[in-house]
Amino acid sequence: MEVYLLRLTRRRLMIYGEPVAGGGEANGRNGWRGWVERQWSRWQERLRAAEGGAGAVVRRIEAFLRRFEAPEEAMLRALRHVAEVVLVHPSALDGEQARQVWRAELRRQAGNQLFWLVVHSVIGPVTAVGLAILPGPNLIGYWFLYRAAAHGVAWSGVRRALNGQIRLETRAEPLLDEPLRKRRRLDWEVVERLERGCGLTRLRAALERSGWVGDQADRTETSQEAPEPPSPGRV
Repeated sequence: MEVYLLRLTRRRLMIYGEPVAGGGEANGRNGWRGWVERQWSRWQERLRAAEGGAGAVVRRIEAFLRRFEAPEEAMLRALRHVAEVVLVHPSALDGEQARQVWRAELRRQAGNQLFWLVVHSVIGPVTAVGLAILPGPNLIGYWFLYRAAAHGVAWSGVRRALNGQIRLETRAEPLLDEPLRKRRRLDWEVVERLERGCGLTRLRAALERSGWVGDQADRTETSQEAPEPPSPGRV
């Protein structure tokens, strides 16, 4: 799987990936993480197989709820079954600097995903029981339970990467050298060049969801600052 270090500004990077359908290593994993991942995989298979009735309705609800996910979540969940990640980074960074940014982001995501896993795991059952008396589908309870499962799978994927269970290769890409944002706004021409040159077909939609489109980005702290390359004569 390829993961990209996108240069948001001259000094800020964000990770982004578009995972492809992959294998099922989770089926052979023991413990509660393996159980969570197997339940997630079975849930996804049932949704894909549903052509009508309640299953199709739930699939449409899930597609709607996915619009509120952070853009990196699908990539983090995909880490649970990939054997190798190719980290594509701006050519202005060397491979070791790109690895540092990647590991720092993984550590941040590990804490973030675990926190929200606990929060949604506590709120979900309470909401499901409390709203059971109301007529119609319990969409609020479904949302919390769905988010708990999603964060659990993402956290498991991040832990695999941090524990060295995923091979990490790096590759420089000159197309990534130009910042996505200029004058506090996204430069859509740069975005389109990345979509065409790197095959990132969902990049525009992900950026629009991420909060990096306009001035709000100046108040958001979700990406990693690029390490400063050593200057000549500096140890």
